[in-house]
Amino acid sequence: MTVSFKIKLATNFSDYYDFAFDGIGYEFRRFSWDGLSRPAMLTYLAWHGFQPPKHGYVRDLAAEIPKLVVYTDERAHRGEGKLLLTAQEALEQHPDAYACEYIQSPPESLRLLQVGMMRWMLTYKSDDAWRSNVGNEVEIQIVGEHVGYNKDIQLPLFAIDFVCDKDGNRYAVDFNIAPGLKWTGIDDRVKPVEVVELIRQAILDHNIQTT
Repeated sequence: MTVSFKIKLATNFSDYYDFAFDGIGYEFRRFSWDGLSRPAMLTYLAWHGFQPPKHGYVRDLAAEIPKLVVYTDERAHRGEGKLLLTAQEALEQHPDAYACEYIQSPPESLRLLQVGMMRWMLTYKSDDAWRSNVGNEVEIQIVGEHVGYNKDIQLPLFAIDFVCDKDGNRYAVDFNIAPGLKWTGIDDRVKPVEVVELIRQAILDHNIQTT
């Protein structure tokens, strides 16, 4: 651990480990609006070996896909900025919006959460009609823990969300570089100072520009 390398947090939301940052030094950005737009995100995931659903503009998808997830905000996360519409509804209401194929599945998803060199797999389930992380009751469980960086995505903090179709095929639907850790169960396993140390070491190990 390299405590002499100090980092401060710049963010637009709070999490359980925020107080453990040094408050001076290299600025670690964690903003909910940062990251890739939906078109770039889904392409990025495909480049890195993950399979996204079919995606494109509503006007190009509506003829072949009966239900679409339409993005009304291409940078939103946490179940926001998207609508589930039939192809006809999407074509009438948002013909120029970006969208992806709706993968018919229960309101359940799988999240790969990377914090420094630690990686967890979590399941999300909810009582919402189609979104697993939105609703009156959201259940999150940790189902796997691993040590090691992602060799391709060299970021200190990120999450990738997946949904599965009825045949068990897994589709990557979201890439978030500012995921929340509070209330996921990680906050019961990893102390705030340990989260910051994982982020600190990843910045150094990935040779992220710090000057």
